[in-house]
Amino acid sequence: MKRNISVIHAQTSPQKLMAYQLRYQVLKDTGYDLAQVSQKMNLEEEEDKTARILVAMNNDVPVGTLTLDWWKHTEIPPEKIAGFQFQTFEKAFSKHSVFLIRKTVVLPGYRGSEAFWNLIVAISAFILTKPGPHFIFLDCAHELSAFYHKLGFRNYAPAFVYPDGSISEPMCAVMEDMEYFSKNRSMLRYVAFTHQIKHEQNVADFFERYWPGDAEQLSNKLSGAGKAKTLMAV
Repeated sequence: MKRNISVIHAQTSPQKLMAYQLRYQVLKDTGYDLAQVSQKMNLEEEEDKTARILVAMNNDVPVGTLTLDWWKHTEIPPEKIAGFQFQTFEKAFSKHSVFLIRKTVVLPGYRGSEAFWNLIVAISAFILTKPGPHFIFLDCAHELSAFYHKLGFRNYAPAFVYPDGSISEPMCAVMEDMEYFSKNRSMLRYVAFTHQIKHEQNVADFFERYWPGDAEQLSNKLSGAGKAKTLMAV
């Protein structure tokens, strides 16, 4: 059957359930220990109540999903605020500027397909209609950081360990730093152009002042701390 990938914003309970069950299926297949997370056939989390959840559909079959927490609307847990250093962004630009992508999963047969990219384009379309600046963060696993780096995300803060033992490698895309996107030929550059995002030097200078360079090896500080559990799979 010919693939026909579309993206929906999950708003009804059945649509959200598709996303939760897809999370469970993919993370279970990748060896993630779900025993302490949920005894249900889903991975619904407290933040999901105010999050925006997207589902990639091939015809009528869910094949991928991602979840977005916008700090303006979502109560982000203290360990994430500390690990991602969100207070620095809030002080400079307010909570409105902080967008956190998490629980991104794609079925194995659709990785490398347009399913993942369509999810990124769709969530970017939502984010970039909001007042800027726009800092898009990823709750990322180490083995995927090189992939997201090509898109335009940067390592900037040390990896940290959640209470359940999973390891997050914080990454950030600074959407108003068009010079960075152009220099690195990042795919997010085209998304920003589509939404007529302009380079803002004060935003670029802010990020460079607090997190100079592109610290791709920061997570090595946690090497030997144990195998990271897969937070994201694409």
